[in-house]
Parts: sequence; structure tokens; C-alpha cells
Amino acid sequence: MIQHQLKLRLTKAQERRLDDWLWVLTSVWNFAIRKIELDAKDGIYYTPKGFQNLLVNHSKNLDMPSHVLQGMLTSSPT
Repeated sequence: MIQHQLKLRLTKAQERRLDDWLWVLTSVWNFAIRKIELDAKDGIYYTPKGFQNLLVNHSKNLDMPSHVLQGMLTSSPT
């Protein structure tokens, strides 16, 4: 029996894109935490889907898939 092990690596372009996304997603995380804190003081609470829809259509401006932004908002402690 012959076995082969394949190691996959990111290309330089993929690495650059992910590095750019890291900074954007850090900002989205900070926005989500701050938004939750400030709105909770005012008595405004969101459903998970409602909070996820806060950044609708922002993915076009940020040049990243919308499900990535939604996943970041979903993973923040709502």
C-alpha cells in the first residue's frame, strides 16, 4: 500500500487577504462588543438574527464575504 501525505499552504495572495481580514474582523468584534454595551445601557436588546443583520450590505464595502461578517457578529457574546 502506498500512502501520500499532501501539505497544503496558502499562497502569498491568500495570506495577504487573510491578514487584511484579520484587521477588519478585529474592528467588527470591537464594534459588536461596544454596541452591545451601549445599547444595554439604553435597554435595547437584540435577537441573534437581529444583531447579525446590523451589518447588512457592508460586505461589499469591505470586500469580504457576508457570511464571514455574520459569523463574527454571531460569535460575539449577545
